[in-house]
Amino acid sequence: MWFVLPYRATTQPERKAQLAQFLAQVHARVPGSRVLVAEQVDDAKFNRGRLFNAAIAYALRSGLMAPTDEVCFHDVDMVPSEGLLPAYTQPLDAATARHIGCIPRYRALGGAYLGGILLMRVVDYAAVNGHSNRFAGWGREDSDFRRRLARGGVRVERVQGEVADLEAMTLQDKIAHNRATRNAGRKIRWPDARADGMADVRYTVAAVQVDAERVWRVGFMLV
Repeated sequence: MWFVLPYRATTQPERKAQLAQFLAQVHARVPGSRVLVAEQVDDAKFNRGRLFNAAIAYALRSGLMAPTDEVCFHDVDMVPSEGLLPAYTQPLDAATARHIGCIPRYRALGGAYLGGILLMRVVDYAAVNGHSNRFAGWGREDSDFRRRLARGGVRVERVQGEVADLEAMTLQDKIAHNRATRNAGRKIRWPDARADGMADVRYTVAAVQVDAERVWRVGFMLV
């Protein structure tokens, strides 16, 4: 299984420590896993959905991933409890995405929340055309992706459990932080999933680093 982590530390330097913590634990907690750190290296607003698209497109074109592989889209600041670890390795049914846990600030969203940790097959991700490329800044890309899964006939399986939030922010704190770091999301109309997504994502690979612990760090320019 692959973990794909959307990442940038230039505007949020605390991400470096969060990434180090994740990488120090992941292989022991999920044996045999591999990690692709998708790092946005340009100065544009952080674009989580477009990074996911670029990472999967790059991995398929370079032969790192196969369509049958399972991939876990995982935010770097989220640490699952021990009780959630089996959810990463349990067999995944066809045309199914598994949403794992929830941090406290998003519990009130209930079934509308699909961010944080999401496991699915690469082939199903490609079938729904991945995420929209248009949600620059924080928020809404996961809500749009939930709609894409529903339209594409991909069932969402939810595993309840505790996830630690390394940011330790309330929702209001998070909104204020994003405004302060100029990472607040743009308000746009919902994109058309048939015309916008992984199939037409544009990116340039600026750097590739591979280490001995099954970790690939790929720098993407999205402008």
